[in-house]
Amino acid sequence: MLIHPKDRALYRNVKSLEEFQALGTVAALGAGWNDIDVWRRNALELQEFKGVWNPAIYQLLAIGDRGIDYFPRGIIEIGGEAALHPNLVIEPHIGLVYANDFRFYVTRANKELHDVLTRALKISQKDRTLLKILKQANPDVYDPEKINIEGRTIIELEMP
Repeated sequence: MLIHPKDRALYRNVKSLEEFQALGTVAALGAGWNDIDVWRRNALELQEFKGVWNPAIYQLLAIGDRGIDYFPRGIIEIGGEAALHPNLVIEPHIGLVYANDFRFYVTRANKELHDVLTRALKISQKDRTLLKILKQANPDVYDPEKINIEGRTIIELEMP
């Protein structure tokens, strides 16, 4: 999550979805994003912003006290966006996780490819090859001095 620097300690002691909800903080989300349904399903407050990518989100968050408290970003997006917006910081304590990010699309006409990809992904997840590849492709995510996903409290959100 991108946050205002003054809120750096706000989430420090959050260990569960219930504790996160109790803070009453408001997410900034783009209108029409599928994340909106996830936030609603998990009873999290949000404010929708019109436009595919609205720069007002970053501006309002940087000003502070404008009705939004955080901008949830994907784990591989947040580092680059934080670099572009140095007046915001990456929240250092928690990670909101839900199964909705990446999908492979294969034509129905190629069931064999679908089956091979499915088997390969399951095997690579089980033997941790996938994790090794992810760590190589996204080193900042695992770096304790940067995003540090392994050092965060992970809060799993339910899908709608």
